[in-house]
Amino acid sequence: MSGPFDFYRSTAEVDAFECSAPVGPWTDDELRADIHPGDPGQLKKYWLSGKGLAKWATKPHPWTALYHHILKHVGNPEKAKRIASQWYHDHFGHWPGERKGKNPIGKG
Repeated sequence: MSGPFDFYRSTAEVDAFECSAPVGPWTDDELRADIHPGDPGQLKKYWLSGKGLAKWATKPHPWTALYHHILKHVGNPEKAKRIASQWYHDHFGHWPGERKGKNPIGKG
C-alpha cells in the first residue's frame, strides 16, 4: 500500500515536465506580468495632470472620486484602493485620512 505522497513517474514524464518549465534570467518584476496591456504610466500621467486631475482633485471627497475612476480601469477593488491612496499622496503630499496633513497620527 502506498501513502499519499508515494508516486512514480517514468523518465519520459520527468523529462517532459522539466523541459516545459520556463528557464531564464528573469527578474521578479518581469515574472509579474500585467494581464492588462498598455502602459501603466499613461494612466497615472492622465489622472495626475490636466483633465484627469480636474475630475477628482477639486471634489469634496477627492480620494473617493479618484478611487471610483480608477476602479473602472483596474477592476480589482483592493488594487484600486492602493493606487488611489498612492496617487492622492503623490498629488496632495499627505495620505488620505490625515485630514489635510493636520493630523499626523490619522483619524482621531
